[in-house]
Amino acid sequence: RNRASNLELNLGAGRVAAADFSANGALVAIGLNDGSVEVIDTSSGQVLHRLRVDRGTVDTVSMSHDGKILAVGTRGGVCRILDLESVMPSNDDVAA
Repeated sequence: RNRASNLELNLGAGRVAAADFSANGALVAIGLNDGSVEVIDTSSGQVLHRLRVDRGTVDTVSMSHDGKILAVGTRGGVCRILDLESVMPSNDDVAA
């Protein structure tokens, strides 16, 4: 069963520009029109981390198969490769 099948996130009209799930469905990365990315736990809806990438809209996000690396592209021409393990809390911190 898809873990995120009943998850609804209200991030505001026109704010979401891109989204991608981890292979196991545990995380979703959402690119926003303010140049940031939110990484969300799909079972709880908790924002695990908010990353400011650029001033322009995040047009694309792509998570690696293992969910550890996130590629982010913006309308302003910025491409960033992010190591999610270094910017997110550990599983023990998330469960608390």
